[in-house]
Amino acid sequence: MEKQLMSQFWHAIESAKTIAIGGHKKPDGDCVGSSIGLYNYITENYPDKEVKCYLGEYAKEFEILEGLANACTCVDEKSFKEAIHSAPTYDLFIALDTSNTERLEFFKIFEAARDKILADHHITNERYARLNLVFESSSAAEACYDLIAFREDKEFPLLSKPVADAIYLGIIHDTGVFKHSNTTRHTMEIAGALLECGVSSSKMIDGTFYHKTYTQNLILARVLLESELYFDGKVITGVVPREYLDLYNASKPDLEGIVDQLRITEGVEAAIFAYETEGEGNYKYSMRSNDIVDVSKIAVKFGGGGHVRAAGCTIEGSAKEGLALLIDEIKKQL
Repeated sequence: MEKQLMSQFWHAIESAKTIAIGGHKKPDGDCVGSSIGLYNYITENYPDKEVKCYLGEYAKEFEILEGLANACTCVDEKSFKEAIHSAPTYDLFIALDTSNTERLEFFKIFEAARDKILADHHITNERYARLNLVFESSSAAEACYDLIAFREDKEFPLLSKPVADAIYLGIIHDTGVFKHSNTTRHTMEIAGALLECGVSSSKMIDGTFYHKTYTQNLILARVLLESELYFDGKVITGVVPREYLDLYNASKPDLEGIVDQLRITEGVEAAIFAYETEGEGNYKYSMRSNDIVDVSKIAVKFGGGGHVRAAGCTIEGSAKEGLALLIDEIKKQL
């Protein structure tokens, strides 16, 4: 990343009196971690500024992060509309972990802001802000760390625990606890530096990855029981229709980790997990691959995006129809 762009990033923050931070719809660990990490850092170092972090519904496990209680969390249509209606016109909106405006949760607040910048790591980013910083990083959280390190003028600055916890959480969620191919030496060095800031690795990993509610276990079991294999076991699919979510009183956060569980099935190269969205007739598809398939190319073709080994998209129609389209694209790469 060019130093000039990073300098401009901090100049924009220093010039603004009111700042909003927001990420993508259905925020995952990286979106939440990078947003809260940057929010905590700015509020600690610029106490005279008014800063608000806007996040949609996220997994309860992420409440482990200090500062998350200060975020504007919208869990239903009513609270979302209230947040949009009550939001002031900010001097600056910082978009994180979001490759295009369609995925940006609070786009109307972003659109109304006097200045707009983004920090992201998706290769499919459409560079939709005035200032666009797209890092070759494992995660948006890692990108935020590098931005902070630039400001601190230290490769591995000593951060407060609330900042370090949030960034660490973002990194482990987008790297699958350092096992995905996007993990680099720099990623591991940052993780080590964050541990020296007081991060409890076991607390973060166990608390947000492995601890599951009874509802989450029921949904996972149902998906695994009804999963299907294709191409001699190289591709696996799993589906959660709306009726299952209603049956178990489950929501999107209860579906975290299912696609990765499908991916680690022996012999599988690519996994697809689909769940029905609130919009009738739409399915959201999460894709993962191990060594061969570039799922980001497939996701982009259907209006989505992501990474080489982890990507997603939404397709209108039944799950059967959507899966057929995606499986056909995977077949071409295999």
